[in-house]
Amino acid sequence: LFELALKETGLEADEVLHIGDSLSSDVKGANFVGIKAIWLNRSGKDVPENVTAVGNLLEVLPRLYAEKLVCMCGLGKTIADIEAVSGGFMHRMYKVITDSGIYAVKHLNAEIMKRPGVHENYARAEKIEEILENNSIPIVPAMVIGDTKMQKIDSRFFYVFRWQEGKISDWNHISKDMCFKAGNILGK
Repeated sequence: LFELALKETGLEADEVLHIGDSLSSDVKGANFVGIKAIWLNRSGKDVPENVTAVGNLLEVLPRLYAEKLVCMCGLGKTIADIEAVSGGFMHRMYKVITDSGIYAVKHLNAEIMKRPGVHENYARAEKIEEILENNSIPIVPAMVIGDTKMQKIDSRFFYVFRWQEGKISDWNHISKDMCFKAGNILGK
């Protein structure tokens, strides 16, 4: 079936993505002929190693945009599943591992990006980020790619960051040392 689809469309296997809910027929069948596949795992079953899975179709598009962004920005070839991670309430964040590094991709909320004045607000935020960097205040700045920090694919907007390992402290476990460090940073 997959070979026939490639023949009929004239596409190469690496130009196609198949999404299906059968691990054996859809994923293994597509992979057998070299087509990348995503398993639509609505029931939340255990995901086998080397299988990309999503719980619903709404998860697919942002990951495809992240993959396209990595290619467009010359960040290498993805070598692991693109993983949704925490890091924003209004925007989506993804951990992207490529053969040249690990990145955090911030997919900006499409509805927010339609608001009047939003691009000016982001430009101001980038200027503040630059001031912080120039004054040696420790931050994780967005990467500059092609003379700009904000990247655009179609009508979607993204920021790319170098991945930072860390953890979030909850209010009950904030130490005096943490407060001292934060105070020193804010005091600059």
